[in-house]
Amino acid sequence: KAITMFGHDERFNAVERPKEREDLFENYLVELQKKEKAKAAEEHKRRIAEYREFLESCDFIKANTQWRKVQDRLEDDERYARLEKIDRLDVFQDYIRHLEKEEEEQKRIRKEQLRRQERKNRDEFRKMMEEHVADGTLNAKTYWRDYCSQIKDSRAYLAVASNLSGSMPKELFDDVMEELDKQYQDDRALIKDEVKSGKIPMLASWTLEDFQAAVTEDEKYKGVSNINIKLIYEDQIERLKEKDLKEAKKRQRLGDNFLDLLYSIKEITAASTWDDSKSLFDDTQEYRDLGGETYAKELFEEYIARLKERLK
Repeated sequence: KAITMFGHDERFNAVERPKEREDLFENYLVELQKKEKAKAAEEHKRRIAEYREFLESCDFIKANTQWRKVQDRLEDDERYARLEKIDRLDVFQDYIRHLEKEEEEQKRIRKEQLRRQERKNRDEFRKMMEEHVADGTLNAKTYWRDYCSQIKDSRAYLAVASNLSGSMPKELFDDVMEELDKQYQDDRALIKDEVKSGKIPMLASWTLEDFQAAVTEDEKYKGVSNINIKLIYEDQIERLKEKDLKEAKKRQRLGDNFLDLLYSIKEITAASTWDDSKSLFDDTQEYRDLGGETYAKELFEEYIARLKERLK
């Protein structure tokens, strides 16, 4: 057929050997097929790209979209029609995988942004508590319910309370309180020992200023904060007052016992004196419990005064 087509062409006849003509012809066909195949591949690639662009323009296609549910919405477009069925599905599935990866990446970015924001919220809340520790609003004796009522409308509290993960306000508060309580207990133990030993001669009548003056004059208490000095003062003064009250009640009870004893001794009258009457009770438990003559004599005089009052 090639001889029929090119037999009168001088370029054909210029190649004298038939075998060489055939080889040239065959080589040409091979090259032509390669070019046509490459052109077809390029055309197919172009159609694939156009179809992909078409899919990307369809805002109804999401990462979870199923092929069978959108196929009928795509088939009227010529970019869909130009491809084989298998190519349409492959491109669609590849696009869905792309959307899934994109969605996962967006989720990862949002998650990281949320994590950073929540960490920032916690840092801001800690900073607010540090400021409150510094100004005395927050100390080792602070209860969460009281502190929360003060800060519940603050931006720092509302922000950290809205966190979806990590430590919440109460947990962050507890962390600070643990540190404050440890420092308070250490300071309290140090000063309490000094009060107990008499190096700080504290009395129930002392004011906070008296206590501060006694504590701050010694260099070893230099690290104790003013708020802890105040808390320790309140604790110690309460203990001293409780001790004084307990001793006063005991003194009153023992005094009442001694008065009951005096009432039971008929020999004691309104005319009796301490020296004349002492021998009547100085061996009794009630008298010995008073721990000395001074209080006993005071009660005796009170009893005699009552007897004299009755005679009027």
